[in-house]
Amino acid sequence: MMWKLLILSSRMLNSGVTELKPRPREKRPWKKARSKEFDLAVLDIFLPDTKGYDLIPRLKEVRPDMWFVTITGYNTRELELTVRQHRVAYFMTKPFEPFALKAVLDHMEKKRNASP
Repeated sequence: MMWKLLILSSRMLNSGVTELKPRPREKRPWKKARSKEFDLAVLDIFLPDTKGYDLIPRLKEVRPDMWFVTITGYNTRELELTVRQHRVAYFMTKPFEPFALKAVLDHMEKKRNASP
């Protein structure tokens, strides 16, 4: 089963793994998460109006079983530790090729299918 992705990124991800277009200025992504059956969110850490990892608790309120992948072009150990406190499944650094994101999602899909 493919992931049903919610992508919140400051730029379009040309990954070919989702039908959903990102909404960089989405004010209330949890409303979108509530209205559709998303099971994974790909969050840019530095969005125009907020930090992506600050959205994780609100999204988890709406979708407790949602998985998270964060992406950033500003990788520091401190930032990664801050983001990982939110229990993200994967922390990706930009730039990356579309196949890299697809490989991460495929690996996560295997983990999801293996869990009880």
